[in-house]
Amino acid sequence: MQDRGAATVVIKIDRAALDPAKLVLPYEVRGERMPRIEQKDAEGGPYVPTFIPRVEAWYRAPISRQHFRAYLVVRKREDRFVQVPATAGALDEIERLGREWAALDAKANESDPWSGVIRALMAARDRNSKTESG
Repeated sequence: MQDRGAATVVIKIDRAALDPAKLVLPYEVRGERMPRIEQKDAEGGPYVPTFIPRVEAWYRAPISRQHFRAYLVVRKREDRFVQVPATAGALDEIERLGREWAALDAKANESDPWSGVIRALMAARDRNSKTESG
């Protein structure tokens, strides 16, 4: 998994509102409580996760948005996050933050003395790949 864009979004969920029988915590991931995913691995067998980070849990059902309490929008370029309440306008605010931070990142990249070198190398790579494929 790879982050893309200027921010990562984490959803803060009201765990008390969830059915405890469907909640699998990291220390419970073994035996019959091992989460199953309807997906095949590289060998064609069922994909089974072997690790769940401590900040996450596995829930065996869809989680309704009514149980979302907030969104934590984490800026990747620096140690900063904004907590956005889970209201009707939350997604618009998250998108606004993402656009704002992406613009700031682009401006910072332009002022970076290495950015010109990096852009030139990427342009050369793109030219070479077009020549090889063309």
